[in-house]
Amino acid sequence: MRDRSPAAGVVWLAGLLLLAATLVPAARSGCGDCALLRRLRTTGGFILYTRHADRDGKADRLTDRGRARARVWGQALRRAGILSPGNVVTAGTLRTLETALAAFDSPPRTDPDLDEVYRAGQEPALEAAEQAGDSARVAHLRGLLRTRPAPGRNLLVIGSTNIFQRATGRPALAWLETAVLRPDGRGGVIELGRFTAEEFAAWLAGCGSGRTR
Repeated sequence: MRDRSPAAGVVWLAGLLLLAATLVPAARSGCGDCALLRRLRTTGGFILYTRHADRDGKADRLTDRGRARARVWGQALRRAGILSPGNVVTAGTLRTLETALAAFDSPPRTDPDLDEVYRAGQEPALEAAEQAGDSARVAHLRGLLRTRPAPGRNLLVIGSTNIFQRATGRPALAWLETAVLRPDGRGGVIELGRFTAEEFAAWLAGCGSGRTR
């Protein structure tokens, strides 16, 4: 005979909730947090590190899809009111520059010292020179990420994922994925959340758009 007691019902409901928790992925940290979005708009002092948009194979350029995604992402950033003109810097690669131009229609500052670091499998003749420059580039990015922007200002850095991983020890970024970072004032960096271009648009819609700064 089936047990229909209240206690059995509680056990059944707890089991169902546990099963749901295993099937539904948890929300990504930071994404959807309206309090964080308000702080980005008002307090400032954050660094947004974004991997360039979709790359065309191994070529140093974007795909048409990448440029289209970058345009939509740029529109959402402007609606959010979290960036001031001139507070965008890219690496020296064409794909990072194309990402910025598609998003903002104006040339950003470029910094070749933010270029990607060496990856195994490159031409042997380039290996020694590339590895020699890695430490300097990684140190340069670390210094940039540890420097808090002025109050009320945020900095957007568009680069590659491998130098970001080396500089922060954080997991890889997908194309056009952004990590929200805050210098901790003690020589470190705190990652507060991540979002793709599409997640940011949904986040903005859920929290309400703000006035462009």
